Amino acid sequence: MSKSPLAGVGAVSGEEVSGIGMRWDSVAAMRAESERKRRRELAGKFARSHPSRHELDPDNFVGYKYPARSIMAAKGKRIKIKLRSTESPYTYHKTKNARLHPERIEMKKYDPVVKKHVLFKETK
Repeated sequence: MSKSPLAGVGAVSGEEVSGIGMRWDSVAAMRAESERKRRRELAGKFARSHPSRHELDPDNFVGYKYPARSIMAAKGKRIKIKLRSTESPYTYHKTKNARLHPERIEMKKYDPVVKKHVLFKETK
């Protein structure tokens, strides 16, 4: 006789389980089916809302840790600007989001040369 999946318990295929009138093979099959059903339910509950990279293009998949070379990061949206004082040669360096603010910036900031707040204008 071949051994059942529950062979660790000491049962042999075809033996009856005491008290329930079923064979060990049937019990093992029921347990396996209930485990598969539970895993399917969990998979549906925690499913991704979008497919992973290798599911979209399996030919381009090189591994989970390192993405394919064709997938690169986007260029940054921020640019460096200079804010030049209207009353002295003093300059502040700052970044701004060029997409949200395409116009030139003008703001009042402290000028340490003249020791007061003055208007600073953006220069490139």
